[in-house]
Amino acid sequence: MKYLKSYKIFESQKEDIIPELRDICLELEDIGFRFHLNKSSDKDIIEFVIYKKDSTKFAFSDEFSEVVDRIYQFMRESGWYSHLSYNLGGGIRKKFYIRPDGRMRDQEFSWIDNNWPYVLGVDFYWYKNYDDKILNESFDTVPQNLVNVYGNVIVDMNDCFEFIEDKLSELDDIGYETIVGFTPMTMAKARKSPELYINIGNKERGDFYQNELVEANTQDIIEYMKSKGFEVNNLSDNRIDIPTEFEFSYRKTYYQISFIKSV
Repeated sequence: MKYLKSYKIFESQKEDIIPELRDICLELEDIGFRFHLNKSSDKDIIEFVIYKKDSTKFAFSDEFSEVVDRIYQFMRESGWYSHLSYNLGGGIRKKFYIRPDGRMRDQEFSWIDNNWPYVLGVDFYWYKNYDDKILNESFDTVPQNLVNVYGNVIVDMNDCFEFIEDKLSELDDIGYETIVGFTPMTMAKARKSPELYINIGNKERGDFYQNELVEANTQDIIEYMKSKGFEVNNLSDNRIDIPTEFEFSYRKTYYQISFIKSV
């Protein structure tokens, strides 16, 4: 994900991460699970699997899901990106995704709960994305020259970034390129009120189609922004709804929404 101003992100090294992961997993070991680390992976990759000591299938219980979420949040905060999957047996593996609130969805976007599925293990693949060493982000403290122009409205808008970033990070994990920031006109102090925008696009040329997670997360962002007193100002969507076998495009596609203070 790309944000507003350049900074060097905190990078946790692999040798520092592994002991922390083992500590998080200790409570699962107490109830019959094992943590197996691939020690031969590259220095910028961490691979491990959690499975039952007796190799039986198990459910995503509340206790298990809580630990998985803690692992996910810890790794993302430490600057690592993920591919998560579970093993159903018979060579069948399925991806799953974790929302900022800790709830989980499988690759068909069905909710995962303690009734389904029963799995043989959960695979974690973590990697460093060095293209993202220098990112742009929201302001820790909004510069006074912007506050002088926009008042507390821009401060309140800036406070919304954390929620938006959590929602967009889920889309980053499944291959989208996302941006959140204040518009150039806002930064140039050329607007009467500040405007925040998000952009969701494909990393490679070629159309991306309607995606349930994109729809769900952007709707969550819209509802959250409304609850904070902001409204949609512009919405631009050049995706195609129903692709056919003949449709192909070399254009960069995107889905963009901007917000302003509600009148």
